[in-house]
Amino acid sequence: MLILTRNSGESFRVRVGVEAPKTVPVHRSEVYDAIQAAKEAKEKRDAE
Repeated sequence: MLILTRNSGESFRVRVGVEAPKTVPVHRSEVYDAIQAAKEAKEKRDAE
């Protein structure tokens, strides 16, 4: 679902809705990348 709203004198605001089971994590790409980087850093520390 994509919702675009705009009030007079404002730029567009975008809201995106994702339907997924609660057990499926849904993240923006930059959040996902940060999570993956943190996991890799932890694995590297644990391996040392």
